[in-house]
Parts: sequence; C-alpha cells; structure tokens
Amino acid sequence: VGVYCCLVVYLLSLSQQTQLKWELDNPPHCRNKISFIVGKQCDRVTILSRATYIEVWVDQTPGLKAVPLKSLCQHIRTILNQGINAVTQTLHYSYNSRHYFGFPCCS
Repeated sequence: VGVYCCLVVYLLSLSQQTQLKWELDNPPHCRNKISFIVGKQCDRVTILSRATYIEVWVDQTPGLKAVPLKSLCQHIRTILNQGINAVTQTLHYSYNSRHYFGFPCCS
C-alpha cells in the first residue's frame, strides 16, 4: 500500500511539472481504487492496488480520440514507470525491487 499511496501523490503533483494534467475523477474512491482524468482529452486512468501488484486501466473518452490509444498507453506507462522509480527510491527500499507493466486499454 505504501508504494500505491505514494504513486497517487506523485501523479497528483506531476500536474505542476508537466503538461499532462492528472486530476481525481468524480466517482467514489476506495482505498485500493482511484480514478484520474488525464490530459486535455479527459481520458480516464484507473489505478487499483492488488495484493501483489498495481493494476492500471486506461479508458479513452469516446469521440475525442485526438491521441491514438497506443500512444496514450505508452505515454502513461512511461509516467508510471518514472513514478514507481521515484517512489521506491524515496521509500529507501533496502532490496532491489522490480516492476513490470501490463494493462489493458479500452476504447
């Protein structure tokens, strides 16, 4: 949960550093599921904390496909990779941790 919570804070603070804005979405948030509205096209990214991994869902807004879905997913994967690296370094993990991404993209 520590990495997950820190990743959420990282993504929210990222809006001040880059052009891609991450804002909390309106649906009710659970402690293990948070949705964001990302970018100008208002695409939705949902991050779920599972027992041994973090699951990511990307849902592109219908009718506003200015950015191809593949490019959007690659961009989000890059940001999440940077976030996970920053968070694990900040938490001072005493062992080498690895992370891999696999998330479905819905259109």
